Amino acid sequence: MTIQYWLSISIAIIVFSSSTSANETTGTLLQKNFKAKNFSAIKTYCQSVKTELSAFQDCLYYLGRINFDSDNTEQAEHFFKKALEYPPNNPDEYYWLARTSSRLASEASFLFAPGYAKTAEKSFQQALALDKNHLPSLIGLQRFYLFAPSIAGGSLKKSLALSHQIKLLDIGEGLLAELSIYQQKEDIKGINAVHQQVLENLPDSINHRLRLVYAYQQVKNYQVVFELLLPIVNIKLNAKESTEWSTSASLSEKLMSLYQVGKTSAISGLQSKMGIYALKTYITYPQQEKLPELYWAKLRIAQIHWREGNSKQAKVILEEIQSKSFVDRQFSKEFKRFSKRLKQNK
Repeated sequence: MTIQYWLSISIAIIVFSSSTSANETTGTLLQKNFKAKNFSAIKTYCQSVKTELSAFQDCLYYLGRINFDSDNTEQAEHFFKKALEYPPNNPDEYYWLARTSSRLASEASFLFAPGYAKTAEKSFQQALALDKNHLPSLIGLQRFYLFAPSIAGGSLKKSLALSHQIKLLDIGEGLLAELSIYQQKEDIKGINAVHQQVLENLPDSINHRLRLVYAYQQVKNYQVVFELLLPIVNIKLNAKESTEWSTSASLSEKLMSLYQVGKTSAISGLQSKMGIYALKTYITYPQQEKLPELYWAKLRIAQIHWREGNSKQAKVILEEIQSKSFVDRQFSKEFKRFSKRLKQNK
């Protein structure tokens, strides 16, 4: 072994031991470093763990988590399966193997997908055998039954039963589970029922309002979308006081609400002024991870102008967007479709 190798291990061990208290385990320290995204320290430290079994098992688990987050799905599967070879096992290990197998099933060919799906279902069930109230596994299994084809174990009946079980443990997660089923079925009556329960139990949850927005957009009930979102539009995005939404919601949730107001205006032709205001406010903030790119917001503004009969302004915005290169295929498709519509209206 090189001096550099041993030095790197020593540094990693110092990273862990410097924060160790009498009651902290290796697992606790690995968890802290994982949350802090100190992945290199975890990897280096785990190279040094050879003899202490529980520490080795914890390392396998967190190496699996790191690879899952990095989209190294097959490698993640290897680590989770290896961790489960060393008892005692816990629900989290089975849960993450199930998540990994679900992802592999969605990416695999028709020949291999059923095998991964079976592993996912079984792993969720094994997690729940250890803890019947393990909420992540209940949610994971509910979604598995909802979205998996029947040939791979999907079952709407089982999904609905699990959504009721989830609701007993966490009403917020339970309502989201129920909504996912009604949205899949485009069951307007069911969506309305969840809507009412959200207003009664979680009136200040932007997350739940957004999930309802996606459901109502799907069934083209745009008036209700605005009823859900317009109360949020005028909140101060960085405010530390004034409204419950201002203090409890994340900036990403608030920005997504603004974008959805604009998108709904663009596709419905309603609330044009509010839609443009919301999108222009959205654009003033730096791009947030996992939110629509700013060029999507600009395209929506162009679409609103076009709906108002202002094709000239819409074309100016399109020309501005077109000067940039995009790798977003969905955006390119939408951009071309709208450009063609503008030309046809000359």
